Amino acid sequence: MKNEEMTFNVGPWTVWPVEGRIENGAVQRQLQPKVMAVLSRLARDAGKVVLRDQLLADVWNGRAMSDEPLHRCVAALRAALGDDSARQRYIQTLPRRGYRLLHSVPQLFADDGVDGSRWLEPGRFDDFASTPDDPALLFTPDGFAIRQRRAIDLARHGYLREAREELRWLADRQPSGANLGWLASSEFVNGDVREARRLAKLAAGMGWKPADNLEYEIAIFCSDSARALHHAVPALSITIKVSDEQARLLTLAIFDATCRGKAYEILDELAARSPLPPVMLYRHLLLMGNAHAAIDIALHADIRNPVNACLFYYLWVPGRFSLREHPRFGELVERFGLTAFWRERGTNDFGMTAETFGHRGHPAGNGRDSCSRSSVDAVLVGTREP
Repeated sequence: MKNEEMTFNVGPWTVWPVEGRIENGAVQRQLQPKVMAVLSRLARDAGKVVLRDQLLADVWNGRAMSDEPLHRCVAALRAALGDDSARQRYIQTLPRRGYRLLHSVPQLFADDGVDGSRWLEPGRFDDFASTPDDPALLFTPDGFAIRQRRAIDLARHGYLREAREELRWLADRQPSGANLGWLASSEFVNGDVREARRLAKLAAGMGWKPADNLEYEIAIFCSDSARALHHAVPALSITIKVSDEQARLLTLAIFDATCRGKAYEILDELAARSPLPPVMLYRHLLLMGNAHAAIDIALHADIRNPVNACLFYYLWVPGRFSLREHPRFGELVERFGLTAFWRERGTNDFGMTAETFGHRGHPAGNGRDSCSRSSVDAVLVGTREP
């Protein structure tokens, strides 16, 4: 798939170039082909000035007789994004020169030639051969445990709306910090950033420790580097011990590709001190744009380990972290054993079924679609509440 066809995000908007669609939570808008082409072209050089002549050449193949078609497209684009020529929150006009997309757009599938497994402890690439958990030993037969298990299974397989309903049921009847926190994460992956932040704040007030972690991910999704830096230390310290400067540089590498080299040096330094958790490596490599190395980590990780259960979460998060268009996505589907569940329940929220990936998924009954109770806290946010 060409880069200009891949999903990306501009602020809170997720952009689907092939479908000509933008989304912001429950809001969806369809763009005309030329309008989408202008947005995609600006996104290719986000943060840089794209000259009018260059836009006319790339989008209209030099056939436009004046700048008027470009002006109309930019006006339509601003209207769709909720922007205007006075505020210029997303698109800046440089008179007589061109336009600049102000929000950074990640290069999702960049390959820096880095082997992600270099930061994992040698000889610790666990397999799936462990005996499946016995649900009768893991859960009491009350309604809350059943709802928790159901929400986890739905979320990890891409049935995000149904999972949110289960979590709302739990939060309404048992409004603990953990239940509100899981619901906040679910609202985020369903596209409601405002509600996710509101719930995360409530959960944090009730002692839910991963709140900074969720705020960090939301800030990155919204291209808000200042907010991300504010939450960087507590968010990263959930899984590793980092200094303020290390957290700052690791976070800057998410927004600025020129900082990736320094970020890799920091990971080398941290790994030399102690083995790095696969979840932390997977998430941060993915956020930095190195999906190839992130996938290498996921394929080596033992998802039977409750701490690693949140690897599923990043298959479905919106926009910036999207892996669904990656050519190696099928490898993750196979490794995580998702198709058995899809065969039983049918199409998930992303139009995926067992047939989407042929017969590469693991057959039903081998235990690889199981999820232990201790992973309830991990599956939606990546950490467990003590």
